[in-house]
Amino acid sequence: MDIALGRLATLDEVREALRQRLPGVMLHVTDDPDLGAVPPNDLLVSLAANPSEFPTGLRVFALMMPGCDLEDWLRDLAEALSIQLRTRTICDGSPFGDTDAPYWSLVWDIGQPFLADDCGTLISDGEGGPVRIVRPLTLPSSHIRPPLADRIARSRR
Repeated sequence: MDIALGRLATLDEVREALRQRLPGVMLHVTDDPDLGAVPPNDLLVSLAANPSEFPTGLRVFALMMPGCDLEDWLRDLAEALSIQLRTRTICDGSPFGDTDAPYWSLVWDIGQPFLADDCGTLISDGEGGPVRIVRPLTLPSSHIRPPLADRIARSRR
């Protein structure tokens, strides 16, 4: 999973939130794990249940424009969804961690970023407890990037 939401969300809710945050992007949002017959789209999002305090997992498939980083884009998308859906979201936060360990997450709480530790948690390891918030984060000015939709490579239509 690339991003998870802090509440259960329907396909329609996620689809509408993505439409609002990604104008002009061809979307395909599904809860079908078999993605073999998906029509051409700019963005594919697959929802799945997650047994943690972030019960809606999103797997995101997108091709980025040259010079745009997918991991940065996913963090920005998690922020946007946190605001749009008025919930917490979680995504990879490794670049912001205190060590080079792989268990750092970024939790967005309605747009406010927090560094979190997901080692030994349900969302990361499938066992253990909840994600632990370490501290609030102040993101560097380099965090301000082009709009989400502008960083997605568009399919031929």
